Amino acid sequence: MSLHPPIPAHEPALMRHSGAAHADVLDAWLGAEARTVDVSDAAMALGHAADWNAPSCQVELAYDTADSGLPAGVRALVREGSRRLMFEARAHEIVLRVASDRRTQRHELAGQVLFEGLPLPGATVRLDRNDHGATTSTDRAGGFRLPPLVHGAYGLMIAVDGAVLTVPPIALH
Repeated sequence: MSLHPPIPAHEPALMRHSGAAHADVLDAWLGAEARTVDVSDAAMALGHAADWNAPSCQVELAYDTADSGLPAGVRALVREGSRRLMFEARAHEIVLRVASDRRTQRHELAGQVLFEGLPLPGATVRLDRNDHGATTSTDRAGGFRLPPLVHGAYGLMIAVDGAVLTVPPIALH
């Protein structure tokens, strides 16, 4: 039995509607503490493992606060040294928060995976690196947090039923 809906090959991108309630929920989650989960424990609890051989689906950047402000109707507290990004692929959205710590020279990467606007629990997230990097699973709110990262460019791979969503490298500096 599948926990995630399959991604139809021909489904067009969804139009995004903004509103105060949508923005409040998003901002509340991004301010909350997502936790890092051991992927083997999460996969076992959910009864499945990530299929990294599923067809790849490149996501498209919807916005990045490093380049411009948030779209009209979206309100979020963006602290100095941090940025928000949102990627879309068909009915999926990936919302990321990147924060830099000047003291440690490390970067925090936290995010949320949504399907049709709702949190997607149990998706497997990993850094797209040759050494297979850090791996975690989304929690009940679709949230995840990766271990602190050093300067560099990092892509993400997110395994959902029927596909692997591929987030292009994000420069952390």
